[in-house]
Amino acid sequence: MIKRYGMGCLLGCWLMSPWTVFQWAHGASSEPMAALVALLATTEDETLQRDMLRGLEQAMVGRAQVPMPAGWESVETKLNQSQQPEIRRRVRSLSLVFGSALAMESLRTDLRNANLPSADRVGMLESLAQVNDPQLPAMLWELMKDNALRADVIRYLARYQQPETPEVLLGGYPTYSALEKQRALSVLASRASYALPLLQAMADGSLPRTDLSASLIRDLRNLKHDEVDHLLSVVWGAFRDIAADKQGEIERVKRIYYAGGSTPGDATRGRAVFARACQQCHQLFGTGGRVGPDITGSDRANLDYILQNIMDPNAVILMTTAARKSKPRMGVCLPVWFENKPYLLCVWPHPPKNTCFPWTRWSPWSKPNCP
Repeated sequence: MIKRYGMGCLLGCWLMSPWTVFQWAHGASSEPMAALVALLATTEDETLQRDMLRGLEQAMVGRAQVPMPAGWESVETKLNQSQQPEIRRRVRSLSLVFGSALAMESLRTDLRNANLPSADRVGMLESLAQVNDPQLPAMLWELMKDNALRADVIRYLARYQQPETPEVLLGGYPTYSALEKQRALSVLASRASYALPLLQAMADGSLPRTDLSASLIRDLRNLKHDEVDHLLSVVWGAFRDIAADKQGEIERVKRIYYAGGSTPGDATRGRAVFARACQQCHQLFGTGGRVGPDITGSDRANLDYILQNIMDPNAVILMTTAARKSKPRMGVCLPVWFENKPYLLCVWPHPPKNTCFPWTRWSPWSKPNCP
């Protein structure tokens, strides 16, 4: 073991055991850390320095911030001039945990350096986030211009409540990659103050409404915000809570599934069921009808999503599902709710009149027969 890890590493781990670190962090005992800092300050043995730093890092795993030990500033200054990159990297990592302003500024400088490997810069971003760098939120907006980091930067924007975030994300949205768009939408759906600009942009037509997935709709509804719900109905369509009896049936089927009742599934039989019961209205990978929404890109791996749409498909009626512009004589139909029941409101141009009929009575194979 000594040969594998090195005497300095074992010394660091032994002196800085989890219990010792706990005592030191709470002011009960500083002797073990003082001994290590004194040794690092005096030794010129790079192997010993490296191994001791490794041991200290192992002892600090899981700790975002720890009080800086006495004498660490001189160790930091000395080892930052080491010719060994590993020593410089490890001493900076420990200095971050100790709240060193010098280490934070050094990391910020390197994070802005686009010539460094992207993987290294992502690690720096994570390090600054772990120690709650107060300057990081403003840096994130600056780094949004960096194509190599943008996808990772967007994830960290969700950690901070910043009023400028929606404008930053929506401003560059058309140029984002598919992954970046997905992460940006997740951030915007995380808070009501972010969701309102997102839905307003979709209502105005500056962002495509089709980018909202079923899982994002669920996140937006879970915000329980009246104005968000109103804009969501404008952008997405009619929706309501799942009926209690159908929710109970969903839970029953989930219990069967998780007990192994549907594992493994039979894809061949599933395809036959889809062709018989679903394909007349829905497209899947280019095959099927166009009455209902194309479910190729839907959240089919999400069991809750699947069961909700099978058990209670009228809980959410996508605007584009019902709003079908055909020939002028056919008119336009939109989903509406009346007395907690779904209807289609149809506007007929020839002759001009409006009719409304229950959603459940409509089918793609028969003309509307309005009550």
